[in-house]
Amino acid sequence: MDRMKRGLALLLTGAALAGTMSGCGSVSAGHDVTYELSGLKKGETVMTVDGVAVDAEDYLFLLGQAVSAQDQMGALTGDDAWTTAGDDGTTLAQQVKQTALEQASFYQAIRNKADEYGVALTDDQQAELDQQFTDLESRFQEQGVDLQLALDAQGVSQDGLLRYAQISYLASDLLDKLKEEGELDPTDEDMDTYLEENGIYRVKHILLSTRKENEDGSYTDFSDAEQAKVKAEADALVAELKAVPADQREKVFTEKMEERSDDSGSQSSPDGYTATPGQMVSEFEEASQALAVGEISDPVKSRFGYHIILRLDADTDETREGWAQSRFSDLMRQWSETAVVEQKDCYDAIDPQDFYTKLLAKQSAYQQALQAAAKAKESASPAPEESGAPEAADSSAPEASPAA
Repeated sequence: MDRMKRGLALLLTGAALAGTMSGCGSVSAGHDVTYELSGLKKGETVMTVDGVAVDAEDYLFLLGQAVSAQDQMGALTGDDAWTTAGDDGTTLAQQVKQTALEQASFYQAIRNKADEYGVALTDDQQAELDQQFTDLESRFQEQGVDLQLALDAQGVSQDGLLRYAQISYLASDLLDKLKEEGELDPTDEDMDTYLEENGIYRVKHILLSTRKENEDGSYTDFSDAEQAKVKAEADALVAELKAVPADQREKVFTEKMEERSDDSGSQSSPDGYTATPGQMVSEFEEASQALAVGEISDPVKSRFGYHIILRLDADTDETREGWAQSRFSDLMRQWSETAVVEQKDCYDAIDPQDFYTKLLAKQSAYQQALQAAAKAKESASPAPEESGAPEAADSSAPEASPAA
């Protein structure tokens, strides 16, 4: 969701959009890039989601993204690419229209649900979005390019772009609303299922290193005799820890970890590591997952040294928040999938190939304007004076290396 809050900047500087439509609607008054590209007026309804209208601009904006994605993947190899049926029997033109339809349904379903729960943008959120747009406008002014031209190159108006960016805030506020009302409180069974399905586990460990760091940041393994000494220490420590009563085990383990562990990361994660498959080295991961909660491993050897691992309960505030986020994502998909979506007659007239061709022309004009503005700025800048000062020499100092 955070990425959508930054959508204004990303959408205007990202990859080209795509799409096209033909002939439905009358000439609009004033500047309307939607009409220029498609023949549909901005604000004209192309579909409804549970009876709520989605206008042409919103749909075309998403259609443009869908076609652009196909273009970047190399799917637009020629005119035939639009009309040739694939293995599933659908053409590329049909695929991008369906993708945009599903995305438009998804976003409108969120808006509808926000209305149902009484969720709306706060004044602070709206001010943040307005400021983002003001910053964009200033940036384009500095480049000597009209912001309207940049918007046209994306096939969207200022209102349309702001409307799209609002989705992130609505979704985030909906999540908070459902939490407040207790609709995203997992049961213990929910958590057991979530942790198991995602392979989530939590551990603390004591690392007894079997290597030393060199000045250049590389590592040299201890000699066999030195490693044997470390292994003996690890065995003795395991025996000591396993003798501790179960109700005192984590407390004593933590004390030993703080005293002896060579893992500097333990200082920043005093409550242990919560991990999913693939995050840790295989030896560590396999040993951790084989333990029962409260159980301590025998010394486990990895390239870092010997690990002594204590398995902890992974049902924490952090993982419960993860469950809530996952459940909310499922709910948003359900809202979209169960929504009643109806297309208007002019939806059938949408021609992605024609729209994309026109949109590319807009983007070409935008790029040419950027280049012209850059050349004009360069011509207006005075030539730098020659200086007798020597250029800065490359530094031979090595970059800092992270700790093991």
